[in-house]
Amino acid sequence: MRGALDTGGIFYWAWVIPALILVPLFAAAYIPFLLALPRRSAALFITAGGLFVSGALGFELLSGLAISAAGETAPLVTVLAICEETLEMLGLALFTGALADHAGRVYGRIGLAVSAAPAAEARHERIIVNPVSPS
Repeated sequence: MRGALDTGGIFYWAWVIPALILVPLFAAAYIPFLLALPRRSAALFITAGGLFVSGALGFELLSGLAISAAGETAPLVTVLAICEETLEMLGLALFTGALADHAGRVYGRIGLAVSAAPAAEARHERIIVNPVSPS
C-alpha cells in the first residue's frame, strides 16, 4: 500500500490513512450502544478503546515519522514500538476487566473454575471448565 500511494513521514505505514477515517466512524456508530450502558461501564470501555487506538494508531503515526527521519533500526523506533504494544495490551486488559465488571454488575456474581482433567481425558488434551455456581 505504501508503494502504491508513495507515502512517507507520518504516513509511512499507509494503513493509517484509511484507519484515520474508519476509526471515528466506528466510534460514532457505537455511541448509541455506549449511551445505553451504565456510566461506569461506558467510561471504562471508552478508556480502554482510547488506550488501544492511541497505541495502535497514534504510535504507528509517530513511528512512521521516526522511521522516515532516522531509519528502521533507530533506537527511537524501538522505544515507540514498545510504547505502542504496551498501550494496546493495556487497552485490552482494561477492556477485559471492564467487561467482567459490567457482567458482574448486570448478572450478579460470576465466576469460572478450571480443574485438572482426569488422566484418561488428559491424554486427549481436553480441558474441563465448570462454571462456579452462586453460593
